[in-house]
Amino acid sequence: MMKWLFGLCLLIYNPVVFAQDNTIVFKWEELLDIAHDPDTVYHISFRKEGLTALPNELFEYKNLKSLDISKNNIRELSDSLASLKQLRNINLERNKLDKFPLVFCRMMELRSINLGLNAIENIPICIEGIKHLENLLLYDNPISAIPQEISNLKELKYFDLSGIRFSPEFQKIWIDRLPDVRVDFDAPCDCMK
Repeated sequence: MMKWLFGLCLLIYNPVVFAQDNTIVFKWEELLDIAHDPDTVYHISFRKEGLTALPNELFEYKNLKSLDISKNNIRELSDSLASLKQLRNINLERNKLDKFPLVFCRMMELRSINLGLNAIENIPICIEGIKHLENLLLYDNPISAIPQEISNLKELKYFDLSGIRFSPEFQKIWIDRLPDVRVDFDAPCDCMK
C-alpha cells in the first residue's frame, strides 16, 4: 500500500516527468539544464529574464505553441520569429516596444497577442492578415488611431484598449464596427478623437 501511495504522490507532484499532454510551460533556464528534444516543447517562458533580444536557439523549437516574453526589455523582434509556424499565443506585456512587431503580420496562425504596457503608437494595416486572431491586447499603449483593417479580423473576440483615452464618438464607432467583439475602453474623454 505504501509503494502505491508513493507512486501516486510522484505522479501528482512531478507532472514534468509524467505529463502526456503538451501543457507544461518550461522556463528557458530549465530547458538549458535538461536533455530534451526541441520538437516536444510546446510552451516556453522568458518572463522577467531581463532580455533585450530573443536567443537564436529559440528558433529550434518548431512546435512551440505559446511564448511568454513578458516583463523584459525587448525593443524589437527578429524576423526569425516567423519560423515558429505553430505559435498561437505570444505575450510581450511590459517590454520596450514602440512599434507593433511587423513580423506578426507574417504569422497568420496567431490566436492571441498581448502587447499591453509598451509604447506602441500605431497598429499596421497588415494586421488584417492574421486571419485567426481571437485576442488582441493593446492596453496602456499611446495608440492614437485604429486602422479600419481590424474590422476584417472575423475571428476576433476580444480587443483590449483599456488605459487609452478615446472620445465617446470614437468608442461608439469601434463598438459598432465590431459588434461581436468585446472591446474594452476606459471611460471616454474629449482628449483624443
